Amino acid sequence: MNTGDLGGNVYANYAVSTTAETVAVLLCFYADKLPRKKIYCTAMILGSTACLSTIFTSMYASGALHWVTIGLAMIGKLGVTTAFFLIYLITSECFPTVIRASMFGLCSSGARIGSMSSSYIGKLGVLIDTKFGTALPLIIVGSVGTLAGILSLLLPETRNTELPETFEEALHIESNTEDQSPDSSESNIEMLSVKDEKCRQNKMS
Repeated sequence: MNTGDLGGNVYANYAVSTTAETVAVLLCFYADKLPRKKIYCTAMILGSTACLSTIFTSMYASGALHWVTIGLAMIGKLGVTTAFFLIYLITSECFPTVIRASMFGLCSSGARIGSMSSSYIGKLGVLIDTKFGTALPLIIVGSVGTLAGILSLLLPETRNTELPETFEEALHIESNTEDQSPDSSESNIEMLSVKDEKCRQNKMS
């Protein structure tokens, strides 16, 4: 929403912004190959640092270097978009089955606070018509993003883990690691068959 206020050609800015989002989506395809928590944390802190760096290019660089501000803003967009897609995956894997849908909806509703306030934050550069005002929206987003990136280190790593079904499993989610070997796959199938058989017996009784 702040693309048109960054200076330069608005169409070129939009094209670069769209490219950054496309790259971010492609990066998310590697979420199963790398630790998700580390990718999320790195994306948030990288994007936030880029946004915070715009204060120097906006206030102390000449107008001819406005493209540096745009470039930093797009790096921020790349990081935030990557984190946006990953957080949905991480959120759904952290909560147990009994409350997964409810908590997913609650977290998504809470995230809409940022969506509603973004329109006001994005226009601060217009209301505060100074060099600092141009960078202010990115500074706010960068500060919040840095905090979110640091706090994400408290989250459990959910890659290659079984989805928790109970609260107890959710509390020890990192210990519920899936073994990817063929033998373990066969044993998992046998265990599921035994569970299904027990469930059918319980229903019949």
